Amino acid sequence: MQGLTSVGVDDLDGDVRMHPTDSGAASIEGGVGAGRGRDRQGLGKAVAEGGTGGGERARRGPGVKSRRPVCLDHAVGRAVRGPVPVRADQSTGDAIAATVSLAQTADGLGFTRFWVAEHHNMAAVAATSPPVLIAHLATQTSSIRLGSGGVMLPNHAPLAVAEQFALLEAAHPDRIDLGIGRAPGSDPVTSMALRGAAGRDDTDIENFPQYLDDVMALMGTEGVRVAIPRQQYVLKATPAATTSPQMWLLGSSMSSAHLAADKGLPYV
Repeated sequence: MQGLTSVGVDDLDGDVRMHPTDSGAASIEGGVGAGRGRDRQGLGKAVAEGGTGGGERARRGPGVKSRRPVCLDHAVGRAVRGPVPVRADQSTGDAIAATVSLAQTADGLGFTRFWVAEHHNMAAVAATSPPVLIAHLATQTSSIRLGSGGVMLPNHAPLAVAEQFALLEAAHPDRIDLGIGRAPGSDPVTSMALRGAAGRDDTDIENFPQYLDDVMALMGTEGVRVAIPRQQYVLKATPAATTSPQMWLLGSSMSSAHLAADKGLPYV
């Protein structure tokens, strides 16, 4: 896979945060990169109507991790990230429909990326499976890049993640981002139900750096060569990949930033 330079928060040249007002509509706070009123009002209107938002995920840009809708500006591009929030008066289906509406609005406004999060067993969050949501959003939009912000890799087998996103990339070439994190994305009880039944434990967190390498290699054209007696077994995420999803590393610590630099991945 193509190596990308990691960056830090100092590269951020401005941000705009959207949040509910007392009336239930969305107001907009402007940072250095605020303004461009028409685009801001359009996206703010979509959020006010029940959509979801999130952090800027430009090709080399950092972001802000928050469950509150956040939109960040960067010289390379603009993006939206969100957890598919479920309001008190909404069903899960309503929340997904609102997220589709927001993705379509961002697509129409020329935004670069739209990312969805991974959270489990949260009363007001419907984003439990990023690849399923991405597949749905890809059929409802035309050009915006779609991705995970992110897939919590210790919850999943690396091969399963690689297969899911290699298939998404094959169906929607050059439109898929794979953002990966190592947090559980849930409470301890839910985490046990999610990971314990699959035989996953804290060693998967310790093996996170190796799992990153595995996912990248599995999605590549050559796959991974597994040494077994008398032969080299080739393991691939998909039979004939021509392109790979763009990978990102999510984190909130210096150790994660160093890992991103070591792997040649952008860090958000």
